[in-house]
Amino acid sequence: MSEIQTEIEALTERVQKLEQYVDSQVTTRFDDVQDGHRALAERMNEYQGRVEERIGDLTEKVAAELRESHSAAVEQFKKEAAKVATRVFQRSDEEGARNAHRKPS
Repeated sequence: MSEIQTEIEALTERVQKLEQYVDSQVTTRFDDVQDGHRALAERMNEYQGRVEERIGDLTEKVAAELRESHSAAVEQFKKEAAKVATRVFQRSDEEGARNAHRKPS
């Protein structure tokens, strides 16, 4: 065999070993990384779903509490307005009664 033929065979053997190494190590590691990323993405999606569900629940709760507080405030306002209106009408009636007893000048 010639020297060039020997070098070609040696290089061919090295390439085959490198291909085996890539298949056994690099490709496997890459697949592991992809699997890890896939698992992470699934966990993130699950977490996002739980967060969105919790936010929805809290939004509903806050909205219900705001409606309740608003209703209570409106009722309190109505009661206070009724008290004020009653006092105003009582004063008007008292002033009218006093004015009715006065003699015109």
